[in-house]
Amino acid sequence: MRTLHIDTGRAMQGGQWQVLYLVERLQGARLLAPAGSPLLREARKRGVDARPLGKFLGELAGIDLIHAHDSRAHTYGAIANIGRSARPLVVSRRVAFPIKQSIVSGWKYLQATMYLAVSRYAAGKLRDAGVGKGVIRVVYDGIPIPAAPARPEPGRVVAVPTKYQEIPGVPIHLTKNLFDDLQAASVFLYVSKMEGLGSAAIAAMASGVPVV
Repeated sequence: MRTLHIDTGRAMQGGQWQVLYLVERLQGARLLAPAGSPLLREARKRGVDARPLGKFLGELAGIDLIHAHDSRAHTYGAIANIGRSARPLVVSRRVAFPIKQSIVSGWKYLQATMYLAVSRYAAGKLRDAGVGKGVIRVVYDGIPIPAAPARPEPGRVVAVPTKYQEIPGVPIHLTKNLFDDLQAASVFLYVSKMEGLGSAAIAAMASGVPVV
């Protein structure tokens, strides 16, 4: 089976690592990601068939299934099937905030063949929006255990970039490559108002880094 995976994220965060773990283990998988994104670079480094997202309609020939890995990718996948032979559309739902109630959103959420929710809470938000229970599966994140132990630098605080985190007098390193930066972190700061699961915190724990 030839699968097309779409991720529109421009930072290498927990969700992008999950996409990478999946596509590098699937035969016949192709990844579309924004040009210049860390995900695109890392996927190519690992030998994945990874291409810029720009002309995604041109990548549909011979594809048996589309897997959208974020909300914008979900939109791409729904549009891809307009006026074309229908393909199964699988959508990963990694966030926990409510789904918008609008005609366009309602149409988009009817186009998926299957939803993979990252937690039971995320699955509940899909059901609240009217998505049928029969097309939702809960699939938790998997995190690899690092082969080598971390070598933390004293006082090095690593955080995923958000607009919320700031501690007066404490320098914070905003990570662009989570797993690499965790190897030198003494503390992982995770500031978020809401998470579907929080795979970045799980990654820090797998690396033996305390999480705040």
